[in-house]
Amino acid sequence: MSLIPKFKWETPTVNHKKLAPYVDFPVVYNATVTNEPFYVEYDWTFVTSDSANTTLSKWDGGTWTAVTGWTNPELFFGRGFYAVTTAADAYVTITEHVKD
Repeated sequence: MSLIPKFKWETPTVNHKKLAPYVDFPVVYNATVTNEPFYVEYDWTFVTSDSANTTLSKWDGGTWTAVTGWTNPELFFGRGFYAVTTAADAYVTITEHVKD
């Protein structure tokens, strides 16, 4: 069973099963991808091997909206669906910071 909750509205399809909070999870593993989705429940850290060729987007309920002004690495606050696009082969890793 996946940890991604069911919603009453349209959500992106995540291409993997989320069995636990992400810890050093490779969203992109040395590849070029377009809108590779993932879901975070907790505050999280985003790291990429290629900032210049990586775009992070957030699901706004109907489409992906680019997140701007982030640094590498970056700590994000809040939950939701996000996606990564890489214009060249890159690594992208995320870690959720589960609160006790």
